[in-house]
Amino acid sequence: MADVFTHFNYLHTIPEIGMKEFKTSAYVADVLKQLGYEVETQVGGATGVVAVCDSGKPGPVLGLRADMDALGTKDGGAAHLCGHDGHMAMLLAAAEEIMKEKISVVMTTYNGQKYLLEQLESLRNQTFKIDEVIIMDDCSQDETPNLIRKYIADNDLKGWKLIENQTNQGWKKNFKLGFDLATGDYIFPCDQDDIWHLDKVQKMTECMKKHPEIELLAANYTTFFSENDTGSGSKLYAARSK
Repeated sequence: MADVFTHFNYLHTIPEIGMKEFKTSAYVADVLKQLGYEVETQVGGATGVVAVCDSGKPGPVLGLRADMDALGTKDGGAAHLCGHDGHMAMLLAAAEEIMKEKISVVMTTYNGQKYLLEQLESLRNQTFKIDEVIIMDDCSQDETPNLIRKYIADNDLKGWKLIENQTNQGWKKNFKLGFDLATGDYIFPCDQDDIWHLDKVQKMTECMKKHPEIELLAANYTTFFSENDTGSGSKLYAARSK
């Protein structure tokens, strides 16, 4: 889908005065339909466009609006001189963000410094962007919290946050606390000592979208650490030592 600048650049080339924004309203309506909104055109008997997305969930209602008309010019033409092309572009970009399904990952950690960074790397490099990563640390006594804070800061990871429990909760309750905080449409639990295939989130999300009847989806795994691993190397090093 086009970004805000693509919308702006096109809309700027088709200025139309009020009540005659035929090309403009057609473009806006087409974009909103492609995003999945229910769209009504010719609102007000002219060129108005109304789009509705009903989540089916109770709660507040969000409304966004933008003007579409350009200003008339002395030569009988029209030009976007007051920013309505920008207003529409920003609204369309916002409408796209609203329709995006959010992906959350909940990771629990406890004294996990040995393998932690490899797992964080596999999350950050997923082919599907993860919108929210909640890391619940359960009173680690090693460098786990510091490693996580540094990793988030060094990579400027928006949407990633570390939460440190004040008392040890145990792994089950720790996961439950993280799930309660997650805001995604799809929530992935995550251990501290795994390494995910880089397309894991993509494949599982696409499967859930294709089969909405699925409420819980599990993935297989491969054991790739060596029973002879002395702890001196990474999991990838240990895997090669089998």
